[in-house]
Formats: sequence, C-alpha cells, structure tokens
Amino acid sequence: MPRLRFVAATIVAPLRDPVLLAKQVATLDQASQGRFTLGLGIGAYREEFNALFPNLKGAHRGRMMNETIAVVRELTTKRRAAFDGEFYQFTEIEMFPKPVQDPLPIFVSASTPATIERAALRADGLILAGASPARVADAASHFRAAAEEAGRDTDMLQVCAQVWVGVGADDAAATATLRNSQHFKRLEALRPDKDAETLTQEFQTGNLLGDPDAIKARIREYEAAGVDHLGLVFLGQQIDDLHAQVELFGQSVIASS
Repeated sequence: MPRLRFVAATIVAPLRDPVLLAKQVATLDQASQGRFTLGLGIGAYREEFNALFPNLKGAHRGRMMNETIAVVRELTTKRRAAFDGEFYQFTEIEMFPKPVQDPLPIFVSASTPATIERAALRADGLILAGASPARVADAASHFRAAAEEAGRDTDMLQVCAQVWVGVGADDAAATATLRNSQHFKRLEALRPDKDAETLTQEFQTGNLLGDPDAIKARIREYEAAGVDHLGLVFLGQQIDDLHAQVELFGQSVIASS
C-alpha cells in the first residue's frame, strides 16, 4: 500500500529519551520508505511524568519538548551532532541510517495559544484532538499567523484534527457504541459529576458521532475549517468492536463519499 502514511499521534515527548527516539523514528521512516510522520505532545497527565521522573517534578515539559524536537532535527539531518540544552546534553553522536525524508515531518499536538505558537515555530504540522470544527478553524488561523510572523512558509505547514469515531446505522446505535466503549468509561471516571447524556453531548461537539450521513456532513465541516488530515480513533469495548466500526465506516462513509 504505497499511498499509506504512518503517523505516530501522539508520542509523549517528555517521557522519551530524545536520542533513542531519533534512532527509532529514522528506522521507521526507512522501513516505511519515507512515509512516516512523528507526532509529539507534552502529555495530558502530569502525574505520568512525575511518576516516571520524580526528581524532575518541577520541570517545564514544554521546554523539554522543544529540546526533543531540536535533538531529533540535529540527529536526523547532520552527520554528527552535539547538544547542550537545559534537559539534554550529548557530544558528537553520529547516527545512521538517516530518515528517507529530509526533513522528517514533525507534528505537534496543541490546544492552548502558547502550545499552538510552539508548534508554529518548530513543527511541520499542528494536531488538534477532540476539537470542534469551529475550534479547529480558530486554532489553524492562529497557527498559520504565528508561523508567518516567524518568517516560515505557511504553505508547507499542515493541520490535523484527531477525532474519536462512533458510527451506527442510526443515532441510537452510534450512541450505544460510544457508551459501551472503553473511552466513555474513562470519561465517566474523569467526570463523575456529569451524567451520560451530558458527556455524550460534549463528546459529539469535538468528535464524529451518528449515522453515516451525519458523519459525512461533519467531515465536510472539518474540511471547511482548514483541516489537511483527519485522524480517526474508532470506539469499542473489544477488538471485534473496533473491527466492526472500521468496516462500517469504510462501507458506509468512505465508499459512498
């Protein structure tokens, strides 16, 4: 399937050694014949970082990700590289093979103005997760304006919306898929103060939920908002549920579009 691209969305940068990460992504790009995109984020849960690095509890994860991007750039584009940063330091590392792509595309997951501006300065693309088309349009505009102000070629930058997908023959079937999924159980655990109906409505604001026609209409809204790529995360309780969702989406949404 030479048209497929492989996107890691999203690797939590502060939890990874950037030198090892650079080697891993270069290998993946070689194995995929230049069809790999690295997606990075700071992570949704500070607790994960604190548990893994108790001596770095006060560390600024945004600055750590900035350095991770810089390290990956250095190691994947230069024959030999050295780095002396706030969090990472090394001297004279020679890494081969390099990625097929030069430069290797790096997308950054962001949601706040500060993180969107970070992506605009350093990344090749912006990832917005669980955002409504209106929110995506605003963020994409901010992203491109900040990149242009920094003197970057905005025509080379891309925007990816990452959404959960619950598709069904009708609204009731789609809603049942959502509420029976592992993802919904996580939402209930995180927000015990909200009932299932409220959580469902909030989910629908920034994701794809409904019958095939509703899904197709929503995708067109994301396209109009300036999305270059739509990342799909299918809902399910078991692997068979995920397979069924993928098959239904392919037959009722993609094939008929």
